[in-house]
Amino acid sequence: HGDSEHHPDMSYRSLYTDIIHWMDSQGIKKASIIGHSLGGKTGMVAATELPDRIKSVICIDALPFDYRWSKAARHSDLVKLVEL
Repeated sequence: HGDSEHHPDMSYRSLYTDIIHWMDSQGIKKASIIGHSLGGKTGMVAATELPDRIKSVICIDALPFDYRWSKAARHSDLVKLVEL
């Protein structure tokens, strides 16, 4: 978004590694992450991969699945999630 420079690797691993490097630079051992959209998914992946570093995750407007699905498949899967 915008005119910001972008790193060529925008994988979740690259993104959560940036978070961990920043936490290390600030002396933060464990943190809660609040993320919107891509930030929410990055937080979910970070918590899954590094549970000893992530205390909790608050996701805003992000779901734990691939958004590239068709609209019909997405709707039926959302219904299943809600029923859980």
